[in-house]
Amino acid sequence: MAKGKRKRRPRPQGPHQPLPPAPPTTGTAAAAQSLPPAPRPPPALFGLGAATLALLVVGAYFPALSGGFIWDDRAFLDAAPMQEPSGIWRLWFAPREIEGEGHYWPLTYTTFWLERLLWGGFWAPGYHAT
Repeated sequence: MAKGKRKRRPRPQGPHQPLPPAPPTTGTAAAAQSLPPAPRPPPALFGLGAATLALLVVGAYFPALSGGFIWDDRAFLDAAPMQEPSGIWRLWFAPREIEGEGHYWPLTYTTFWLERLLWGGFWAPGYHAT
């Protein structure tokens, strides 16, 4: 072998031959190669971020509290299932009985039914707050 030339490791031939294994690392070399865990932000900084996000959300939706009902809200809230204690069953299992309503949205209807109990009918800010 000529001076200055290094012996090369053989390269694998074809797509199915694996690379030769790397030399094992032990002792301090392995410890030096491991990275420390990423630093975590202090809890106060997390709380400040959460509070800022909450204020932004409240600020964005605050104008909706002064809004009223739109489109078919009043017609749906006047429907018989919304005014009866047994109406919740009808909202889930007999939605065709609701006049003028051709959709099946039981979770939305259940929310309206509960809000009607909470807000006593047509108090729009209560509906918008929830």
